[in-house]
Amino acid sequence: MANRFFAASILKRLSLPALMLTSAIGLTALQSVMEPGIAEETSEAIVVAQAADTLQPVKFTLSWLLQGVDAPLLLAMDRGYFAAEGLEVKFERGYGSASTASTLAAGQYDIGFGDMYSMLEFNQENPEDKLVAVAVAFNKAPFALIALEENGITSIEDMMGKTLGAPVGDAPRRLWPVLAEEVGVNAEGVEWVSMEP
Repeated sequence: MANRFFAASILKRLSLPALMLTSAIGLTALQSVMEPGIAEETSEAIVVAQAADTLQPVKFTLSWLLQGVDAPLLLAMDRGYFAAEGLEVKFERGYGSASTASTLAAGQYDIGFGDMYSMLEFNQENPEDKLVAVAVAFNKAPFALIALEENGITSIEDMMGKTLGAPVGDAPRRLWPVLAEEVGVNAEGVEWVSMEP
């Protein structure tokens, strides 16, 4: 199942600012390594964009608290890549990928970062208001089921009759029935305890 997971930037509608934002995030690190003098060129472009007072506001929601996967966004903001493209990007912390999908669909944000499964689940439940993935950040899920070695759990089958803890909106918890079916175990064979993130 892990190789089927993708985290994606998701948005309600494809717009030029959203596509430029996605492109800038994806190319930020590459540009800074491959183009000597990019900072000077970008600074000049920022001055021109700001002088023209044409920066288009873009509201971005993270999937959770600010973390390492969000570094390209911060780097692009710090180096002025968005301003150079005429964008004024502001971001807010997220509250999980399911929340990201809902707030995007409600129009509270222009673009956001979340996992593909949450987007697919949202689209299944809201066929008239589907979201669109415009960039894929991971080719494998960073999900894990973790147990102490002394518990003797070395496979999914060993988890039957055990208690698992996770936040209610946790993507791996919501995907547990899919994993259980894939492995051939009863999804109801474990007890879930809700934990704070």
